[in-house]
Amino acid sequence: MHAQQKTKRRISSSRRGLLILLTMFGVIPIMVGTLLLWEMLNKQLMESHQKHLYNSVQTMGLILKGKSVELTNSLSRMASDNTLQVTMELEIVPQLHRYLSKHYELSGFEFLKIVKKHPVEKVLVSFGIEEGDGSLGVGGTGETRLRMYGKELFLVATFPVVRNKKKLGYVLGGISLSSRALLGHTQSSIGARPFIWWKSKTISSQDLDVPVNRLYSPFELFSWNADDGLSYLGMFKQMAVVGNPLQIGAVIPRAELAEGLRNIAVIVLFLLLLMGSVTYLALRSFIQKWKTEQELATEQKRALATLSSIGDAV
Repeated sequence: MHAQQKTKRRISSSRRGLLILLTMFGVIPIMVGTLLLWEMLNKQLMESHQKHLYNSVQTMGLILKGKSVELTNSLSRMASDNTLQVTMELEIVPQLHRYLSKHYELSGFEFLKIVKKHPVEKVLVSFGIEEGDGSLGVGGTGETRLRMYGKELFLVATFPVVRNKKKLGYVLGGISLSSRALLGHTQSSIGARPFIWWKSKTISSQDLDVPVNRLYSPFELFSWNADDGLSYLGMFKQMAVVGNPLQIGAVIPRAELAEGLRNIAVIVLFLLLLMGSVTYLALRSFIQKWKTEQELATEQKRALATLSSIGDAV
C-alpha cells in the first residue's frame, strides 16, 4: 500500500516537473520572439516616418521651384509681348490696365506692376500690394530675389521691356512662398507641416517657431519639443530658388508615432495570445497523451500481475 502511494507521488511530481519544463520551453521562445517582433516593427515604423518626411521635404522643394519657374516664365512672356511694348512706349494707361488685369487674374501673383524708366521712372499700372512698399522692387535688371513683406516671404522678379533696342522699363511681379493658401496646399500634398527658414527666421502658416539646429545634417531626422507641449519629428534640406538660398523642412507630431506603436502593441499582444493559446493546446494534448500512456502502462502491469497470480494459483 505504501509502495503504491510512493509510486503515485513520484509520478505526480514527475508530471509537475515535466509540465514546468515544457511550459518554460514554450514561454521563453514566445517572449524572445515577441521582443524581436516589437523591435523589428518599431524600427520599420521609424523608417516609415523618416521616409515620409524625406518625401515631404522633396515634394515641398518641387512645389516651390515650380512656383518660381511659373513666375519667371510668365513675366518673361509679358516683357516680350509686342502689345505691351507698344502700349507702354505710347503710355496708353487704360489699355495697359486692361492688359495687366487679365494677367493678374490668371497668374495668381500677389502683385504685378509695369514700370516705365524714361524720362523718369514711374509706375504706370499696379495690381496687388500697395504702392507704398518700395522694398519689393528689385530694379529692372531681370533679377529674381527673396523679399520679406510683413510676415510673408516673397519671390520677386523683374524683366526688362525692350523695343527696338530701347529699354522702356520693366514688368515686376511677386508671389508669396509662405502664404496660408500655398503652405496649406503644400501641407495637404505632403501630409506634414511645412516650414521655410530664411536668414535664420522661421516662416510658416502655423504658429510654430521651428528652430533650425545647425548641428543636424540635411535630411537627418531630428526631434523637437514645441512650446505648445507637443513633440515633433522633423527633417529639413537646403535648396536654391532661382539662385536664392533657402532652407525648407517639414514636421509631423510624434503622436502619430505613438499611435503607430499602440497599433504595434495590439498586434504583438494578439500574436502573443495566439502563440500562447497554441502552446497551451499543444502542452495540453501532450500531457493528455502522456497520461493516457501512463494509465495504459498501469493497466498493463495490473493485467500482467493478475495473469501471474492466476498462473501461480493453477
